[in-house]
Amino acid sequence: MRRCLARGLAVRALARTALDVTDATALDATLARVRPWAVINAAGMSDVDRAESEATDGWHRNVTTVRTLCDAAAAHDLPLLTFSSSLVFDGRYGGGYVESDAVGPLSVFATSKVAAERVALRSGARVLVVRTGPMFGCGTLLDFARRGLETLLRGQPWRVADDEWWTPSYVPHMIDAALDLLIDNEYGVWHLANQGGRSAAAFALDAADLFGFDPALIERCPASTLGRSAPRPRHAVLDSERGRLLPTLERALVDYRSGAALDWLEGSTRLTSRSA
Repeated sequence: MRRCLARGLAVRALARTALDVTDATALDATLARVRPWAVINAAGMSDVDRAESEATDGWHRNVTTVRTLCDAAAAHDLPLLTFSSSLVFDGRYGGGYVESDAVGPLSVFATSKVAAERVALRSGARVLVVRTGPMFGCGTLLDFARRGLETLLRGQPWRVADDEWWTPSYVPHMIDAALDLLIDNEYGVWHLANQGGRSAAAFALDAADLFGFDPALIERCPASTLGRSAPRPRHAVLDSERGRLLPTLERALVDYRSGAALDWLEGSTRLTSRSA
């Protein structure tokens, strides 16, 4: 919503309590009443580990939602933007994955995302599927950088895997690029992640340095010791054969520090870098 409003794009967001997007009748009536220029699906289950124990609910929220939205978008001749994940890959390829590479989901969450992609691409609707890396800068508890930096702020170690490689997606950069693609009537699968794949631990070290924390607080560890229930690919770096639209990860971190990403620290000690 913030990026649409900043760009002068008409936007209306509906909370789950206002609209059940798996209710085809209610969805059709809402689209007829609002008459939007596009539909953006920001619903679904994003908690990878929770999906392992709540597979039925995760499938309903990640797959049924997309199926209903695609049917409605096609009926109203509207473009649809929906999101997927770098976790759809198995991590066996050592380079950057491009859009046409074969998927190989390892977790329940990733399997639901692959199914949602296939539903969208076979629906006949004009669907733009954006795959992202781990997202930061969204200002919610799903923001992995926020959780880590808040841990450092408390003076506690941030435990991060040093054997998992990925390309994070800074949400404001990613959303702006996705909106550009939507406006340009692009469709199919696109990869939107900041350029510069690295290990999770290397990202944490870069973030700690930029925000002025002691790098000794970054505790590098094997992914197997983090106590997560869902398996992850060891190498889920995203590249693109369609266009590298996002800036470097270094630029993303600088923008993260200087932008609205610090709003979540209101009322607490603000983060400052050594160079500030």
